[in-house]
Amino acid sequence: MANRSQANGRRLCHVITTPTDQYSSGLRTRMEAEIALDLGYRVDIVTGQGPTDEQLISHGLPGVKYWRVPSLTKYIYPHRDIKALLDLYALFRRQKYQIVHTHLAKAGVLGRLAAGLAGVPIIVHDVHGPSFSPAHSWSQRSLFINLERLAGLVTTHYVFYARHLKEDFAAHGIGPKAIKEVIYPDLRLKTFLEAPPLPADHRKKLRVGWGLGPEHLVIGYVARLVPSKAHHLVIEALAHLVDRWPQARLLLVGGAIWPEEQSYLQRLQKLVKTLNLEGKVIFTGHQMEVIAFYQIFDLFVTPSLYESLGNAMLEALVMGLPVVAFDIPAVHELCPPEEVIVCPFGQIEELARGLEQVLTQLNTSSEDIRPSLAFRQDLADKFSAHRWKEKLEKFYSNLTPDRSLSVEENFTRN
Repeated sequence: MANRSQANGRRLCHVITTPTDQYSSGLRTRMEAEIALDLGYRVDIVTGQGPTDEQLISHGLPGVKYWRVPSLTKYIYPHRDIKALLDLYALFRRQKYQIVHTHLAKAGVLGRLAAGLAGVPIIVHDVHGPSFSPAHSWSQRSLFINLERLAGLVTTHYVFYARHLKEDFAAHGIGPKAIKEVIYPDLRLKTFLEAPPLPADHRKKLRVGWGLGPEHLVIGYVARLVPSKAHHLVIEALAHLVDRWPQARLLLVGGAIWPEEQSYLQRLQKLVKTLNLEGKVIFTGHQMEVIAFYQIFDLFVTPSLYESLGNAMLEALVMGLPVVAFDIPAVHELCPPEEVIVCPFGQIEELARGLEQVLTQLNTSSEDIRPSLAFRQDLADKFSAHRWKEKLEKFYSNLTPDRSLSVEENFTRN
């Protein structure tokens, strides 16, 4: 590497709430740590406390020092959050990192503020997704915007996973003086694009395992069970369809791990019962391997109210599934209108109409609703490992002190 000697020996600390690389955010943090190691950085990873004893994000990374901060949790608990801020500040003061690189909204705010107070000269934040959106209440949105503005006072660099995220931060005056780059992450879409088709008998067997017969039209959704993913809206949309489409089934792939997620699952199960959809809505729980699920879906739905990229939507598209989605910025940025059925934001009846449009075309064996091969190949290349690694190597190589402001300047320049 041309800039390896420049980075050699410099200490970089990644901070993320999620303590496992079984999820996309943790996996990408691990991969960024690997890139920094290859460039000659000394890398530490700080994670919060998960709900279970999960595989640690640093597992299998020789040379990485791992720190767990139990007070740093995924969801908001004010007393714990104050302690997490103090714990991170103390750690950063002791370790004297040259660079702190934070991920996700909560670790991003607490980690950057702690790094700023500790005098860390270079503070980077990866914006994996929107920390505020129209789906939040006015009070929540105002709080999150102001927290991002506060953390932005000490942020020297941003990496945005999508262009619309960068534009949203700029529109709200967040981190106006920081260096900002859009770097599409490696989503490993080539694996999905090149997945061999399932033999007919194997596909039939998999569907039977979930109570699905050859007559069923399977609407699939892959997502964590959290309200922002809006499983409840697609369940309500299905209720509008069942009289005309009794063969339609909704297969929801995703688990409830945290207590907040378990509460949402209970809410969804109650909704299914209230709408008399038992047997028509199937919950699979958490699944590590999802390609086979895409292969037994007939179409894919994205009722999510906000996404940075919509990873599962992109996976479904590269596998050739017709997709129905709400009108959100990620869809506009990544999907031409001819490739996705787009429905007015948050409107259940319009979502039902979009689903019915696809069901009707599937029933007549139309191929017009499937994404084109050229588009699928372009997506796989746009989110490829080689592109992401090349841009991140350049980004890390340019993290030199003369391109960053001191912490005192960060606080005073705005």
